[in-house]
Amino acid sequence: MRPILILTGRNDLTADAVVEELVKRGEEVVRFDTADFPTASRLAVSLTGDGWTGPLAGSRTVRLETVKSVWWRRPNEFRTPGYWPGHARALAVSEARSGLLGVLGSLPVRWVNHPSKDAAANYKPVQLAVAARCGLDVPRSVITSDPEHARTFMGDDEVVYKGLGGGVLGPEGERQFLPVALVSADELDDGVSGTAHLFQERVDKA
Repeated sequence: MRPILILTGRNDLTADAVVEELVKRGEEVVRFDTADFPTASRLAVSLTGDGWTGPLAGSRTVRLETVKSVWWRRPNEFRTPGYWPGHARALAVSEARSGLLGVLGSLPVRWVNHPSKDAAANYKPVQLAVAARCGLDVPRSVITSDPEHARTFMGDDEVVYKGLGGGVLGPEGERQFLPVALVSADELDDGVSGTAHLFQERVDKA
């Protein structure tokens, strides 16, 4: 049986539910946390005429040439030994990303979602613009670093503030995200000028 490889962090309830359902359907599932590489897992592949072959070994081992599909589900950042100097850790993470994700991304299998396409689609301004061009009903939105522009957009209404990116890495390598918040014009200060901010009209849930 050809396994399904799931690249995800630990404590992901959605991934847990999907794994459970796939196992019920008789699928073999191998779950891999990228935070385990390179400290707690090993990659040992060789290039052949069919691409990269060999094992990816973590809590379980999977031979990459046997994988039939891959689910890319919010994997964690690569983790290197904490006692390494900062520049060495940064270089090791960069090489791990290029090496491991390059090998996995080259697998000629079905992906949900391929890392390169996931990265391209990850820009929220791109998502909103594509949705608007497709005729979807997108909330009124501004992206601004100008406090007056933000206040003019808000008027007397509460609006929704959302983070634009994929969060930042915390001290333990876990991603941390900005919370979605309701804000009004009288709560804004000149700190808005410090970076780009996304504000959207509040739309009641159906």
